[in-house]
Amino acid sequence: MLNSVMRKLMIITFALLSFSFMFAQTRVKEEHYLNENNQPILLAEFQGKVSLPEKYGYTIVSETDSTLTSKIVFREQTGILEPEEHDSVVTALQHLTGKMVTASQIIIVHYFYKEPVKTQAPCIDHYTSDKNYIKYIDRQSGIAQFFITENGFTYSRKSVIEDTGKIIHNLLFKDVMHCGNYIIIKPNGHYYKRVGEYRQDDIQNKIKGDW
Repeated sequence: MLNSVMRKLMIITFALLSFSFMFAQTRVKEEHYLNENNQPILLAEFQGKVSLPEKYGYTIVSETDSTLTSKIVFREQTGILEPEEHDSVVTALQHLTGKMVTASQIIIVHYFYKEPVKTQAPCIDHYTSDKNYIKYIDRQSGIAQFFITENGFTYSRKSVIEDTGKIIHNLLFKDVMHCGNYIIIKPNGHYYKRVGEYRQDDIQNKIKGDW
């Protein structure tokens, strides 16, 4: 009799644990939204900006078991790196890749995150196999170009370097999107950054821009 009761209790306990696990797996997370200035906004404003994909995108800035926080980002950004910031970028790139950067060179960094959808071909496949673009840049002695993946994303091409330690991420790519991102940095510290999917052949003209 005691064994029978114990078996029933074990079955009930297992059922409750299974239900709790299933509930945890399907529980809807509480979502929070931030604008491009890290200020809280309502879902309607967030959706309104995301509906303008040429100007805005979004990235997930934090996620826990119960919450998800998404932030609006500008697809195009310009600015100026202070001399010490520029030096930090050059030092980090040289240390990570073993490639030298001279004081007069324009820097181009392509930065890739692992695709969230495993069934689709990674964007990095296209950007790193665009032979015409790569040959054009390689012929420009005044340009130092890098293809870098996020920490934990190892890509098969030897020319693509993993951002171990997240140094490049922390310096240049905190607010970025999946698929692809890039930044052009001139020797004087002026930079142009594009986040999210982009046309790689546009970079040749962007380099010549006054920003």
